[in-house]
Amino acid sequence: MKSYKKIRARLLEIGGNLDTLSKSIGKSRSYVNQRINAYRYWSEEDIYKILHFLDVPEENLSEFFNLKERRGN
Repeated sequence: MKSYKKIRARLLEIGGNLDTLSKSIGKSRSYVNQRINAYRYWSEEDIYKILHFLDVPEENLSEFFNLKERRGN
């Protein structure tokens, strides 16, 4: 599983942090922390909410998330 350094970097760019990300997707900080540190997978719903929060176009999804890894390919 990959770490999500690009998400962290984008959060800093927009003045956010794990707390604001957690609130934006309606999840606990613990939930987000487990996923941002690659202990668990993000749900598809979470992925699109995060892209929206970070103001990242969906066509750039692969820069932030590895969906092949998620599918086990």
